[in-house]
Amino acid sequence: MTDRQPPVLTQVLAKYLPEPSDRIRSTSRAIIDRTTISVHSYESIPIADWFWHSGDHSARSWRFSLHSFAPLDALMACGEWTETQALVREWADAFGTPDLEDLGDFPWHDHATALRLDRLSVLRLLSKTPKFTDLAARHADVLMQEAFYSKHTNHGYDQALALLLASYAFKADIDTSAWTEMGLSRLIDELKFAFTPDGVHVENSPAYHVGMTANLVRARLVKALAGVETEFDFDTLLNDALAFTAWIIGPDRRLAMLGDSTERSGLPPTELSSFPNYAHALYAASGGTSGAPLEGTSKIFDHAGYAVYRSRWSPWNDHVHLTMKSGFLSRYHRQDDDLTVLLQGFGEHWLIDSGLYNHNQMDPVRIYMRSELAHNVPHIRGCPVSRTLPEPDAAPTLTMERPDDGSVVFRGTTNAYRNTAVTRTVVIESAETFQIVDTVRSQNPEAQTLFQFHVPANKTVRATTKMARIVGRTKELIIRVAAGEVGDARVFSGLDGPFKSAYSPRHNALEPTQVIVFGPLKGNRIRFRANFQDLS
Repeated sequence: MTDRQPPVLTQVLAKYLPEPSDRIRSTSRAIIDRTTISVHSYESIPIADWFWHSGDHSARSWRFSLHSFAPLDALMACGEWTETQALVREWADAFGTPDLEDLGDFPWHDHATALRLDRLSVLRLLSKTPKFTDLAARHADVLMQEAFYSKHTNHGYDQALALLLASYAFKADIDTSAWTEMGLSRLIDELKFAFTPDGVHVENSPAYHVGMTANLVRARLVKALAGVETEFDFDTLLNDALAFTAWIIGPDRRLAMLGDSTERSGLPPTELSSFPNYAHALYAASGGTSGAPLEGTSKIFDHAGYAVYRSRWSPWNDHVHLTMKSGFLSRYHRQDDDLTVLLQGFGEHWLIDSGLYNHNQMDPVRIYMRSELAHNVPHIRGCPVSRTLPEPDAAPTLTMERPDDGSVVFRGTTNAYRNTAVTRTVVIESAETFQIVDTVRSQNPEAQTLFQFHVPANKTVRATTKMARIVGRTKELIIRVAAGEVGDARVFSGLDGPFKSAYSPRHNALEPTQVIVFGPLKGNRIRFRANFQDLS
């Protein structure tokens, strides 16, 4: 990047390439020396005799990284244009002419194709070489096909933005006006779908919400770079997205681990520092050391299906944070987690979720992580969970009430279980006491309902038929069956046994955790009462 570039171009390129740190230089040098590739969650993958055969091609996530040209980022960040162009030429010679009758899998995967075009655009803008204009045009032609377009997904969003960026990058070489028109039209449509009216990304994950907020900042910059106008209100959407980020960050300063999430901060993009809610997101992400707190202790994002209780904003230390999720607006990154509840408080995690693990849908661990068995929800034997996008009248719901007694009530419903309706009511009486009331009505007379509470591995758990004690450092959380009847309460750990519990803090990483299982339920209603007590 040079000082002679227009400021907006410098800002755009900074969104696509890493800073040339020592680590990035080392990564770049390893590629030049043909020793290893380090990209995303993959470290030091040996380079094969032919670069594009490197790595385990049975792993879709690896093929995605490779064929999206992700390894080229380090080279371009370090200005290694000769090496970058040589690798692109090798790829183009082998794969550069797509079979238009057989698109969709690697290397011409819907998402990888868009991100590959992004990197061709960056190469054109920074190296000033028009050598790959024909290759870029073939990418644009593929992306403009309606049959290839992944409408209303994060893939479709990146496809649209790739067309818009390429229309600017290659406009001196060929007529890119059609790319501009289609890219902008699709981008605005994607944004209208991708975020709910309350400013939350629809793909079932706070981590994806923060990632898409950053993408929205990038889209705003690319739009300015391309010199196109639209009536779409980027700024209002970004400000609303920051408000959700502020609420969904827990006491540990990380995003709630719901859906396809990994451990990550919700630190807001500095480009948004003038936005009103930036200070609130910064406050939560910094643990109260910067920015400004929000007001209130509870918030619902009912369009998206999230509800949050925070016992206080200041002082930050040791406050209690409870989140509940019940929403299904997209099949992408969907997990079977309607009605799940996460709980942090007093400097510890108490009720936890599983995380992403990876995107390999055939991996037994990934299959488990997506299932209801990995979440703090009912498991109903004989009533499998559907991931078909429901009709509006059958969609999950989430509401909030504030009774006169000072409590906060979250109430969620789901019809995801086959022929079964489940209602969960969470009554937060205080920072130290809450109730969970579940009603299960199934048309299957053989259905058996069990209730799961996943807890960290570092907790001591003691369970009896009607009670479980979760012992922490200075507090214990006691969960009692206050009404209703269950057969038993048992504790399981790890991936062995009839009930499993595991946590994935980052891609392909796995840690054993514990799950308390109450059940089976006798009747159709149960009320759990949970409260914190000091350890004597």
